[in-house]
Amino acid sequence: TEPGDHQPDPLHPEQGFLGSGWGMVDSFSGLDVTDPFFRAPPPPELDSPEYAEAFAEVKDLGGDGQATSTLRDATQTDIGLFWAYDGTIGLGVPPRIYNQAVRTIAALHDNTVVENARLFALVNLAMADAGIACWESKYFYNLWRPVVGIRAADTDGNDETHEDAAWMPLGAPASNRSGTDFTPPFPSYPSGHATFGGSTFRMLERFYGSDEMTFQLESDEMNGTTTDWAGNPRHVVVRDFDRFSAAALENAQSRIYLGIHWQFDATAGVDQGAAIADHVFDNMLQKQAEEPPPPRSSGGGGGLGLLAPLGLALLLFRRRSARVRRTDFHPSRLFVLQNPA
Repeated sequence: TEPGDHQPDPLHPEQGFLGSGWGMVDSFSGLDVTDPFFRAPPPPELDSPEYAEAFAEVKDLGGDGQATSTLRDATQTDIGLFWAYDGTIGLGVPPRIYNQAVRTIAALHDNTVVENARLFALVNLAMADAGIACWESKYFYNLWRPVVGIRAADTDGNDETHEDAAWMPLGAPASNRSGTDFTPPFPSYPSGHATFGGSTFRMLERFYGSDEMTFQLESDEMNGTTTDWAGNPRHVVVRDFDRFSAAALENAQSRIYLGIHWQFDATAGVDQGAAIADHVFDNMLQKQAEEPPPPRSSGGGGGLGLLAPLGLALLLFRRRSARVRRTDFHPSRLFVLQNPA
């Protein structure tokens, strides 16, 4: 390997490389994830000031607070844990918390069933393609994680970075006794959380026509019941937001507080997710103008009248996507989500 190359978490060397082929899956909306518009731009060079700045931030804020000191405060620790959902017992994977957030927003807007059907379809189409695009970018750039980069800083060619061979990140939480906290087993750039969240909250902005929205979010990571790896229950945390974009940025920043991502991972992920959400919103599940129902027959026809709402719903969801190139279906193309309950 070369300096900067992704390597397994040295604290969990058996973890391997997860999802290396996911970026080769066909997108659901027809976008080309290798298109420079959708692929994340190159990360900073290891010897650049931008890399040194991100290095210093995660080194200062991402330590575990025990073996490695940290400048992270209690609120920042809560934020890191709040958004995690790193595939552990009783929590599931990141798309689950974003679906929970969408459900909260939909309830505040008093959505109809038809509106919810379209909203959740758009959100999850965008997240599905965000995941494919993100993983394509991850393995295209193959960038190391902070736990590797900080411990090997003497090889990065940057005079502003300083090695700490024993640096310990707070880590992705192994909630509900799922082992020990860890660094995820795939390359760092861009952040999957940032990309998923960037697509979700941008889709909410597009769907409702405004970034401004006052809302609170809850997390099953911090609900008074979920425990840390040692079995200690975590306290309840509720986060307040006044914009969808603020939630997207906090979600992305949370991974720096855990010590498992660089700041440029977060920035690129939010941008990548937002671009994919825009593409999906502009090209998929377009809302059609409502058409008046046909005149009712004077001879009764009550059964046909009962079908009118269904016909209208189908009309509203008529697909329009000039860029979609595939119409065949394969079970492997399904994007599986945890139960958002």
